[in-house]
Amino acid sequence: MLSNSFKSYTLNTKAEINFLLLIVFIFIFRTAVPFFKYPFIILYGVYLLYFAKTHLLKIKRSLKGVFVNYMWIIILFAVLFLSFIFSSKLYLVIFKDIINVVVIFSILVLYGMIITTKDQLKLFLNSIVRLSILFAIIISIMNFFGDKFSFIYSNNDNYWVDKNFATIPIFFGFICVLFRFPKRSSSFDKIILNLLLLLFTMDLALSGSRRALLILLLIIVIMLIMVVLSYLNKNDLFVEIKNRSEVYFILLFILSSISYLLIFSSSVKFKNSALRTLGHEDLNASKKHISDKLINAYSIINRNINYSDFYNKIWPLEFDSKDPDSGWGTRKHKTVFFLEGKNVEIIPEGTKGYLMDSTCNATSWRGDAYSYTSIGRDSVELGDLVKASVYCFVSKEFNGNWVRIASEGNTYGNNKSDYDLNKKGTWQNLTIRANCKNGIAPVYLYFS
Repeated sequence: MLSNSFKSYTLNTKAEINFLLLIVFIFIFRTAVPFFKYPFIILYGVYLLYFAKTHLLKIKRSLKGVFVNYMWIIILFAVLFLSFIFSSKLYLVIFKDIINVVVIFSILVLYGMIITTKDQLKLFLNSIVRLSILFAIIISIMNFFGDKFSFIYSNNDNYWVDKNFATIPIFFGFICVLFRFPKRSSSFDKIILNLLLLLFTMDLALSGSRRALLILLLIIVIMLIMVVLSYLNKNDLFVEIKNRSEVYFILLFILSSISYLLIFSSSVKFKNSALRTLGHEDLNASKKHISDKLINAYSIINRNINYSDFYNKIWPLEFDSKDPDSGWGTRKHKTVFFLEGKNVEIIPEGTKGYLMDSTCNATSWRGDAYSYTSIGRDSVELGDLVKASVYCFVSKEFNGNWVRIASEGNTYGNNKSDYDLNKKGTWQNLTIRANCKNGIAPVYLYFS
């Protein structure tokens, strides 16, 4: 009977340690995923009610000890609180700090009441490692598929996340996986753990944080040095790091080589097809997002690179007027082949259609919603002439205001041509011949 009672207490304690630790991780890592503050509020409130109900006697016995053990913390908090109350102006940021201190201090006191033995402390430390890895996996996956978690990530300023803080959970997971390998792992376990290291490496490399990337490179260099030293010195730590990281370095080399070839050596057409296969409909936004991520890493190698040159290096112009997937079809669209419709014979053979409808991503300006696609951006001089044309079909169901091709910037004269909406349901050729001044002459396909 005594044995069963002790076992029940142990299981309850284990559950409490893990549950409270989960609350702690959600509280800390809300800096990486602001949405975590909502489950934190719920779980923290529920746990306080549970603890007050089940440990009332323990709380009464511990009140005096809490004041004695944490006297200086309590005094410093009192000073902060009184400063806030008697300030000439109440600052929201200070109030938030006070709430954070109360939460952290309460968790410290709760753990002081729960953890009373070395075995419980050992359980606590092991749980930190497991939860660090679990949260790193979850946050890494969310970072890679951020657009699929729109209910968690937001463009609202209240959800702004500092890139450096956002990498902290990933570093926790990386270090825990590296130094908490089971010493007698099976081959399958080693592969899984090395894949996790690779996942965390990819996330840190694409985080957009230069500090995170430099720290990651430093860790990798130190690991490589240890691997080399393991062949010269049979130090247990060196040998252990070598055994744990061999698969990781092989996978990292393969992934880095493939990534380099895909990013800098493959055609724009292939990249566009790959993005669409992965579910990216807005190619323009996706390309900018990818470029923003990669330029932070590339700037460590070449600090003089500017964004425009880097973007053109990844997405070089391979203009093919007959194929929107050659690079110029950047809006959400469907590529159509073969083309149909009245007067379709005017279109050159082999042309693919760039179909946009109500699902196309729009831009708003002065109360209007419109779509524009850039098909040219040449530098021009005074006296130059810009010539551009497009074969255009507008369905009879179209209820917009206008459809046109236009040249803007430093152009004038015949720099726009509208589709005749009185003749919807036919293919028409829209042509411009615009005079130029010194500057640039961007050409766009528009509908509003």
